[in-house]
Amino acid sequence: MDGGKIIIRITKLETHYEIAIIDDGVGMKEDKIESLLEDSSSKSKGIGLANTNRRFKQMFGKGLIIISEPDEGTTVIMEIPFS
Repeated sequence: MDGGKIIIRITKLETHYEIAIIDDGVGMKEDKIESLLEDSSSKSKGIGLANTNRRFKQMFGKGLIIISEPDEGTTVIMEIPFS
C-alpha cells in the first residue's frame, strides 16, 4: 500500500537478451507460481502470465522464469534469442 520498487533490467548475454522484472512486493510460494503459469480457462486468476508463458515457449522454446519467495518479492525473467 505504501509503495515499492520495480526494476526492469535488460542484459545482453552471449546468445540472447535477458529481460528481468524485479519487485520487492509480497512474493509467493512455488504452488502459486505454477498456478499462474498453467494454461487454464479460469477467469478468476487471469490469463496474462499463462498466455505470455505459452507464447514464449512457442516462439523461443523456453517459457518465463519466475523466482519468488514470500515476503521477499518476485523476479520474472524472459530470454529472447538474437536470431
